[in-house]
Amino acid sequence: MYLLKTLPRIKKRKPKKEEKKLEKEEQIKKTYKKLLNKSEEIVRKSKESINLLVSIDTNEIEYFIKCAEKLINQIERRVFNNEQIPHEEKMFSIFEPHTEWISKGKARAPVELGKRVAVVEDQYQFIHLSKVLDKQTDDAVQ
Repeated sequence: MYLLKTLPRIKKRKPKKEEKKLEKEEQIKKTYKKLLNKSEEIVRKSKESINLLVSIDTNEIEYFIKCAEKLINQIERRVFNNEQIPHEEKMFSIFEPHTEWISKGKARAPVELGKRVAVVEDQYQFIHLSKVLDKQTDDAVQ
């Protein structure tokens, strides 16, 4: 942007001496050269960006678009329609869709987000059994 503003100021000058005219022309050429170099850099970066976009797997982008649409829908329903969203429909993390709402019942952290895991240890803290619980409470583990 600075280079575009500089050119008209340089061109506006009307030196009388031949030596000054040559200096002015040289300054104009240098400014144009800088402007062209900057333009070429922008074109090069644009081409790199296009190549990068072409090589990206669009499935991931489409997944995030669907997540955004789902969240927008839920917000509209909750805020504008005063609808209570059923727990099964709620999304707690777009990056880890398996995340669940875990009610702990503790004073410090009554709620946590994540996955429930049941771990059975002996008296020496040796793990005998572990199981990831999908949408189960601790009481339902067998």
